This record gives sequence, structure tokens and C-alpha cells, in this order.
Amino acid sequence: MTKHPKRIDGYFAETLYPSLFHAQFAPPWIDAVLRRQGVEPPRGPGRAPFRVADLGCGDGMGLILLAAAYPEGDFVGIDAMPAHITAAKRAAKRFGLANIAFHCTTFDQACARAFAPFDYIGAQGVIAWVSLAARTSVYDFAATHLGPHGVLTLGYNTMPGWSEAVPMQRLLWALGATAQGTPAARFDAALARLKAHIAVGGQGVPLARVEALEAMRKDLPADYFPHEYFNENWQPLWSGDVIAPLAARGLDFAGLAMFATARDDFCLRKAQRQALANVRDVPAREMLRDSFLNTSFRIDCFARAPRPADDNGRMQGWLAATVTVDEANYELKTAAGTLRFDNAAARAILAALANGPKRLCDCADYGSADMLNAADALLAAGLILPADPPQALSSAADALNAAIVERRKRPDIAARIGLHGVVRVSSMKKGQGAPSADALRRAGLTE
Repeated sequence: MTKHPKRIDGYFAETLYPSLFHAQFAPPWIDAVLRRQGVEPPRGPGRAPFRVADLGCGDGMGLILLAAAYPEGDFVGIDAMPAHITAAKRAAKRFGLANIAFHCTTFDQACARAFAPFDYIGAQGVIAWVSLAARTSVYDFAATHLGPHGVLTLGYNTMPGWSEAVPMQRLLWALGATAQGTPAARFDAALARLKAHIAVGGQGVPLARVEALEAMRKDLPADYFPHEYFNENWQPLWSGDVIAPLAARGLDFAGLAMFATARDDFCLRKAQRQALANVRDVPAREMLRDSFLNTSFRIDCFARAPRPADDNGRMQGWLAATVTVDEANYELKTAAGTLRFDNAAARAILAALANGPKRLCDCADYGSADMLNAADALLAAGLILPADPPQALSSAADALNAAIVERRKRPDIAARIGLHGVVRVSSMKKGQGAPSADALRRAGLTE
């Protein structure tokens, strides 16, 4: 095979990972996940000071958005690629952010470094793409550096949803290793050769999988695909094999950060829920649940010494709308069928959020059970999003927003800083181009 030398412990390191913001790793989203599971978030109520670490932070833009939005927070980005950290430090300096630091180091080296305890540690797209040793170091870092009630959030490819795609990745990885040119060109060549292989009778890779991958290329930057598929240690994981080693380190599974699949009664049939009710072992239960749903990706939260929270905390939570009452489609297709929730409470919540984010308890009064059920359905459908209490924007936030607007034609940083935190603007009126002024206002943003 032709050797392309830029690898870090087998991980593809020839180009920068595209700048992306993952809302599920922001404090208000994680707090909403925890409260829904009856766990008190690390920050407590309001906008108390907090500390965040991002493992595998890439070029740092996601973390930089949070640092600009939350001057009360301290942020640390860790990545082993020198080019990532150079870009991150340059951007942090450009926007005058004093509450963020970046370190070029491997995860095992980071474990031995002295950091003040973190309230939130995140690793998106890391543990299923790196070696077992590096994955273990991510777990060890969290066990060592999380504060007394801290939370770890992990996003990773999972089995069994990736089962039939495993041979596709291995073939793309092998074919790309023998190709020439830029990483994007090598990926194009590998994909073309794989399609030709299937056309003459190649087995193991359904053509539909390849066609789905081609469709994704219309929406994602070209450099995303080599980072996803050209890794020696690429391996989708069973959720139980993540949950068990973290539990052994004192970090309890505290819920899915993906609202669409978080509630069993939303996405599982009655017989499936009854089958799971008899499974007390958490790793086994989550693996069986993933089997019912054919799960291919998870974002999981793990809490240290979780403190109990009640429904009052959820009612105090801030929410933002992505659509109006009339724009909303009050149903969600799930593996169990279609969830329909066109009811008075759901409509009242969207109506109350039309002019900007509010606390759930300030939206309407249909009783907490009805309000919480309606909010769960709206969150699952992406019609509302978690938010934070309002806070005036810093000069860094204003400058960063202006820079993002200048490059809005790019598909990467589809986010903006508002009075209520960072919002992914692509979640509003998908496919409609730049959000309207009304859509921005609903999310607590301004043009």
C-alpha cells in the first residue's frame, strides 16, 4: 500500500477537521438531558461559573463559540494535531478570548497533567475512531479530572446500526491508502472504485449504503469524509462496552443526549418496553435497546455522584422555538410508529416562545405533567431547543457573530451566539437558506 504518513496512533491527521458546532455538547443541552433523567446539572440554576474540557477539539471553533457566549466559564481544548491547536489558538487570540486555552497533547499525556476540576468534559467523534489505548485514556481523563458532580458527554458510532457499513469502511480505507492526491481526491477515488467493485459482483457492501454516503457529501465539507473513513482503528462500539468501563470508574450512565430517542414510550413498542423492563443491568439494557432501534450513533451523558433533581427544575428550564405554531408539524416518525402531539400544551409552548426564549413554567399552565410531556415531544421533533437565561453579549461574541455571518455560505459553522447561548441556525427552517429575522428572534438571536 502507498503510505500517507500523517497519522497519530492510526488516526487520519493530514487535514484539519471541518469547523463544526455540536449543540448537544453545550451546557444548556446537557443540563436539560440531566434534569429530564432526574439528575441535577453541575452548574445548578442560572448562569453559575463552570469549567469545560473538549477532548479532540479539532480547530476549536465549537469551543470558541461557547467561550464567547459564556464569559463566566473556563474552557480547555485538547487535541494531538499541531495544526488544529495552531488554528484554535489563532482564532481565540483574534477574538480576544481570555477564558479559553488549548493544549497540543495526546489523551494519555493529558491524563497526567494538572487541571482544575471540570464540570463538563466532552468528546465528540473520538472514541470510535481511535485506538483502544486512546479510548481508555479518554475514560481515565474523565475519571481523573471531572469535579464532584461533573458530567462526561460522548458521541460515537454504535452497533448494530453500523453492522453492514463496517466492510464499506474497511474497503474505503484500503482503497484510499493506494490512491494518490489530496485526501478528498483519494476518498473520491476510493468511493468510485468501491462502486465499480459492487457493479461487477462485489459482496458485503449494499449499494444503498454507498448511495447514502454519496448523498451525505452534498451537505458536509469534503474533508469530513477522510476523517471519518480513513482511520486505522475505526470501530463502531456497542454502548454496553462504553457504559461498563465508565461505571467501573465511578461515572454512571445518566441518559441519552438525543431527545428523539431518549424516551422509551416515544420510540419503542409496548412489547419491547416490557422486554427491557426485566433487564436490570444497564449495559445490557442499552445494548438490547440499541438492537431494537438499530442504533448507529449515540450521544451519552455520564455523571459522577449524581444529585437528584425534581420536575420543578425542568419547569424552570429555558427553551427556544425553531418554528412558529403554524409552521410546526406536530408529529414525529419513530421506530415504534408516528408520535402525534397536536395538543393545547404543545401549541401553547410554541406560541409563548414566538418572541424569544422563556422558562417552561412561564409558557402556559396546563399542569406540569402535560407541559413536560409536550416539551419532550417538541424537543424530540426539534421544534424547540434548550436555552439559558439571557445575558448581554460580550464584544468577543459580537465579533465572532460578525465573522460567521461573513462566511455564512460555508456549510460548517452553522451557529450563532445569542442572549441565551449558542444556537445552531441550521436547525431553523432547514433547507430554506439563511434564517429569517423572525426565526432568529425566536431563538433569541439578532441579525
